[in-house]
Amino acid sequence: MMNGLYKATAAMVVAKARQELVASNVANVDTAGFRKQVLSEEVFSQSLMMTQVGGKSTGLGDTDAKTALRAPVTDFSQGSVVSTDSPYHMAITGEGFFTVSTAAGDRYTRSGDFRLDGEGFVVDGYGGYLALGDGQRINVPADASFAVAEDGTVTVEGNVVGRLNIVTFARMDGLLRDNNGQFIDAGAASLPSGATLLQRHLERSNVDLGQEMIEMIMVNRIFEGAQRIVQTYDELMSKAKEIGSVR
Repeated sequence: MMNGLYKATAAMVVAKARQELVASNVANVDTAGFRKQVLSEEVFSQSLMMTQVGGKSTGLGDTDAKTALRAPVTDFSQGSVVSTDSPYHMAITGEGFFTVSTAAGDRYTRSGDFRLDGEGFVVDGYGGYLALGDGQRINVPADASFAVAEDGTVTVEGNVVGRLNIVTFARMDGLLRDNNGQFIDAGAASLPSGATLLQRHLERSNVDLGQEMIEMIMVNRIFEGAQRIVQTYDELMSKAKEIGSVR
């Protein structure tokens, strides 16, 4: 009996974790360059997903599965690319990340919604500086033209100032996500990227809203099924206690 109660409770824990990831993904569906997260393994046993309601059984799991929960992983698949009017908006097609210089160190991002700050530097939405290959920042004087070629070469007022530091990583699992949704190199060696860069474009989030809605419905059903099982075990144990107390 206790084994079944444990499995049902574990299923609720996994379902809650899945629900939190789905909510985060949906909240960032319009965030440029956002990369959705998924659980690396979450499966449920049919025995603990069977609910008895009015004499009818409803199966929600796999008979050969086991309940498991591991750390979420990031889906780095390409998002759709849309055109914009800003010369400071950029999109990467293919593998690669923009390098952004911050007070806490370099950060890597697919979000290309850059802009000019009050001093004329190209920055992201968090104030990080878009970096060139030599680590230098990009400054654009007032009313000066700004252009970026497909290979990342930057020109200001017709003069080449450098090339964007677009990098990729041999091991994506060596990247850690920070609170801003950007990535930190946690021991993963960076490599030059041969990706194509599109100016006046943005890469959208790779979140499929329809798929996330389906996932949310499924997770709710799993949680409710496991919750009913826990309630049933609780009632059975209460009755067993009452029987055991009769002398």
